Amino acid sequence: MKYTLKYIFNTRFDQNRDKNRKLSEVFIPLNWIGKVLAPYPTYLFINLGIRADYITFLGILFILIGSFLFIIGYPVAGVIMYLLFILSDSVDGDMARCTKCTNYGAILDSFGADFFYTFAPVSIGYFISQSLVHIFNLSSFLFLFICALTSLSFILYRLINAKVFNFRNINTDKS
Repeated sequence: MKYTLKYIFNTRFDQNRDKNRKLSEVFIPLNWIGKVLAPYPTYLFINLGIRADYITFLGILFILIGSFLFIIGYPVAGVIMYLLFILSDSVDGDMARCTKCTNYGAILDSFGADFFYTFAPVSIGYFISQSLVHIFNLSSFLFLFICALTSLSFILYRLINAKVFNFRNINTDKS
């Protein structure tokens, strides 16, 4: 089947998404940019026969490379890698909705976000702490520690949400 841009535009939004998701797609600039740019690479990749899972793996690779670039002192290249992750995250979602995603695709996509929330604050914090930039008169160590706590809080939030959401689904299935 040859996918058209019109088909991609018609299937790119999950019709069952909640109100918060709809608002984030409009009012969070990075989400909005990703949604504006994503249909075109989606069209290319999907018609080349590339699977959404491969784009998800590519996105995870962008995160790891971006974090490494921050750590070794190349923040502009790191930001570019993070932006490519954001674009690839939109692209793989659009591809999955067009081609009917695999059973593990949503879990794999969630891992990409987990990698981002784990590595981005710490690697950016490490770069800032090593460049001797003082923010609010915090020592380099304390600033890096705060960034590590930020990463940990993101991950714990996602884990708690996943457990609560899973628990709610199990309870509604038994009713």
